[in-house]
Parts: sequence; C-alpha cells; structure tokens
Amino acid sequence: MKSYARDRHSFRRMSSGLGRYRNPYGRPVKKKPKTRLILWLLAGGGGAALVIYLLVFSPAFSVLEVTVSGASAGHADVIRDITRRYLDERIYFIVPRRNTFFTAGDALQKKISSALFLDDVRLERNGMHVLKIVVVEKEPGLVVVSAGKAYLADRSGLVLSEMTPAAAGLISRLALTEFLTSTSSIPTTATSTIYTAPRLPASTATDTERHPVLFVGGESRYSPRQQVNRPETLQTIFKSQETLKEYGIGVLAAAIAADNALEMSVRTNEGWDLYLFSGDKLDSELDILKTALTSTLRDRRELQYVDLRYGNKVFYK
Repeated sequence: MKSYARDRHSFRRMSSGLGRYRNPYGRPVKKKPKTRLILWLLAGGGGAALVIYLLVFSPAFSVLEVTVSGASAGHADVIRDITRRYLDERIYFIVPRRNTFFTAGDALQKKISSALFLDDVRLERNGMHVLKIVVVEKEPGLVVVSAGKAYLADRSGLVLSEMTPAAAGLISRLALTEFLTSTSSIPTTATSTIYTAPRLPASTATDTERHPVLFVGGESRYSPRQQVNRPETLQTIFKSQETLKEYGIGVLAAAIAADNALEMSVRTNEGWDLYLFSGDKLDSELDILKTALTSTLRDRRELQYVDLRYGNKVFYK
C-alpha cells in the first residue's frame, strides 16, 4: 500500500511541476475547432480585399477623361499625351496612377511645365472621372525665322515653341523676299532683322498676321526657353513700332548693327529710315520723334531718313 500511494503521489508531483494536474488514468479531451473565428477572419479578409479593389483598382474611382482648356491645338495634344502616359504609370508597379486618390497634381504639373513654356498650369476635378487641365500660355510677341524653321517667341525674345514645317517654309520665303527687296539702305552689317508680316492667304494666316517676324541670319536653331536676342533690344523695336503706329506709319524692317548692339535702324512703309539708340535714352528719343512728326516732319513725301542718335537733336533729309 505504501508503495502504491508513493507512486500515485509521485504522478501528482510530476504533473504539478507543469502547472496543472493531469490524471494519468483519464482519457484525453479533444478541443473543438474554432470554426466561428475562422469564418470571421475569412469574411473580414474578403471584405477588406473587396474594399481595396473598389478603392484602388476599380474603374469607379479612376480618371477616365481628360479635358484641356486655355491651350492651342498643338499644345493641347502635347498635354493630353503627357497626361495619358502619367496616368498609365503604376506606383510600386501595383497601384495605378489613374486612381483618383493617387493622382498627384504637383507631379503632373511639373511634367507639363517642363515640356511646354507656360505661364500657369492648374488641375481641376470635374466629378470623379474627369480631370480638367487649365493652362495659361505665354503671349507670343513675334515669329522668329532661322535656318528654314520658324518659332513663336514672347516679347522678351524667349522661344515658346516651334511652328509647323509648312508654316516655317512659307514664312522663311516671305521674310527672305522682304529682306532682299525692302532693306537696301539698311546697313549690311546687321546681324538680325525684324519684319512686319506680309498678309498671308486665309489658309495660312495665323500668328504671323498678329506678330512681327524676326529673320535671324546664319544657321541658328532654337528650342523652348532659349533667348533669341537681347530683351532690351527687342523692346526698342516694339516701342518704335508702337510710336510710329500712332501716326499711321508702319514698320517694314528694323536692323541691329553687328558692331553696336544698341544702334538700330528702322525702315518705314513710307520709304524713309529711322536711326536711333536703344537703351536708357530711348524714351526721350521717341518723344523727340513725336514732336518732329507733329511739326517739322508733317510732310514726309520727300523724307529719306530721321537720325535721333545725337543728343536731343533731330537730323533729317
């Protein structure tokens, strides 16, 4: 009996060391499977997957249409192409950029601004599926022709964009003809000449009717944001045109001397030339010209030139 009790208590002591008493003679109890918990986990995972699909991959929250306003036809096509390629990207090769929650406006604006020379780019949402891109283009001031190509530039001389090859070829021929026939008395040392655009046929009359044409000699080729001439020199030309326009006088050409970038000669449509300096004294020179045009130079039928390069005096012939 003692040995039996000693053995029985020894089992108890052994099992108590494990923290819980186990009857060595009892049957093992089987645990019930946690079916309810598994079902809840499956339902929760499926619901989360459905929500992720609807929010990220479903067309219900995707940009399906892109509209562009404020841009010319050529620029609008470029903007649409940039936007399409941007929306087709995937974040970490998984999340589509086309999703309205992941379309980063700043990144798209930078892509458009780096491709085109614009004043402003703004993104607007027109509902869940429409992305509206509103741009403000830089205002062209002149058409630059060089090496058989034509470019639109602003009034400071920065190139905005290249024109179509057909328009470039036509403008080059017209500008070259104007250069050969209308500037015989302009110094041959001129490095560039600016022209008022001849009237073109209706099919090609576009920016060249509104802006003067700058014909640049040599084989220079330009790209957007490149400077074609000094801004102050171009402003001299534009100011001279505006002043002469007040008196019904048009400008055929304006040439800049190669040896002195501040010296400029202007050929008017009345057949006489105007010589002046660009720079700080330009406004005073144009004021002197206005006074002369309303007094001593009212009759300009025999006028050959007006020279404003010498102080506050007017020399004419």
